[in-house]
Amino acid sequence: MARCYFFLLLSLLLVVHSKAQVSLSPYPVLTGREGDNLEFSCDGEGQQILQINHNVTAVGGRLMLAGEGSGMGRLPGVQYQLNDLTRNDNGTIIQCFSNGEGSNVITIIVDFPPLYSPASLYYNVIEGSSPVLSLSLDAPVMLTAFTWRRNGIIISSSPGLSLSASSMRFSSVSREDSGLYTVTAVDSLGNGTATISLDVYYAPEFALSPSTDGSNVVNRSVVVGSNTLLNCSVSAANPPVTNSSLNYELTSGSGSASNVDTSTGHFSISSATEANTGRYTCTVTNLVATSELTYNIIVGNLPDVQFTLSVTFSSQSVVINGVFTDNSPYAVQRFHVLVDGTTYTVRVFPLMIDLSQFNVGTTYPVVVSAENIIGNVTVANSSFTIRAPVTPTVPVPSNTPSPTSQPTGGAGALASCGLMAMLMIALSLYSALY
Repeated sequence: MARCYFFLLLSLLLVVHSKAQVSLSPYPVLTGREGDNLEFSCDGEGQQILQINHNVTAVGGRLMLAGEGSGMGRLPGVQYQLNDLTRNDNGTIIQCFSNGEGSNVITIIVDFPPLYSPASLYYNVIEGSSPVLSLSLDAPVMLTAFTWRRNGIIISSSPGLSLSASSMRFSSVSREDSGLYTVTAVDSLGNGTATISLDVYYAPEFALSPSTDGSNVVNRSVVVGSNTLLNCSVSAANPPVTNSSLNYELTSGSGSASNVDTSTGHFSISSATEANTGRYTCTVTNLVATSELTYNIIVGNLPDVQFTLSVTFSSQSVVINGVFTDNSPYAVQRFHVLVDGTTYTVRVFPLMIDLSQFNVGTTYPVVVSAENIIGNVTVANSSFTIRAPVTPTVPVPSNTPSPTSQPTGGAGALASCGLMAMLMIALSLYSALY
């Protein structure tokens, strides 16, 4: 029967008939919400044929005469009813034909709550990149609001993050941004929800902090005869490390050393000798990048120094002096002087410390250590005590007259008076002559 209707429809479209006025009402848009029933009529002369540019099987099963249980009308002026609208009906175009003459068309618009498709997405991105994470959103009705949550906590746009109802844009994503993001869009008919699972990938990182210049290079000195472990542990990597290797190159060029063990995934040096001096490199790889940690190892002896320490005092300072002979293969670079809990680092002596820092009657220990590229070792010990200061007595010079020996009257006063009289006479004679 379905084929019969199809060929009947096709034959009627191909046959030319006399023109007749046909109309389809309402015109041009029929709007309803999801789940609604829509009614329309087709007016014309003779039998009517409906043409629907959609899934005829899906729509046709819900298309019937208004007020009746089933079937399609074939007479002018019959009311049709499309039951139980779905969002898939959105955009359906219906046209009526009567005696081969086509009518105007009706476009069906179905309003429904926001719909995300798919409702769940997974993204993995590289740390430091600027990804845009997009969702497909169908919202025929204007949105009134949208809300984003990260691991259940509401978030909003910020200088590093731009949010819309259908996307997230990071200016520079970091590993801390990993998590489950949920967006809810709202319109007058309801709401729709979608989730994004974000996993931020980054290169492997070693457990040992890299050097301050960020080069992942560690310079280490090892004392001859000691044991040392060069740690190659990875503290963080996403995704996990897929490959690792250990390599070393000895400065002496001997190729390999029997006292270097790499079986544990680290470098383990036992009873180190100067032949172990060299470059040791740990290499690890994941899907993001390859990371390296390099140890520059120098094996040698601690300072061998003969040191003579002396402590003296000046009027304002404690003077700590040292005379030494350096017998070290690696020269002494500096000395550390520990006095009363404070360490002073010097390259040359003497060291002068303000006397006011110390208390009278207290004894202070002094410890001196010498440092070279391998390490440091104590080379001298001493102490000093601050004694009570003695105020010096200032002697009176013998040629300084005592206040009691100054003339105060009598002959002394008379002599002074005579001297003044003689001076006045001399001035008078000078004035008379000139």
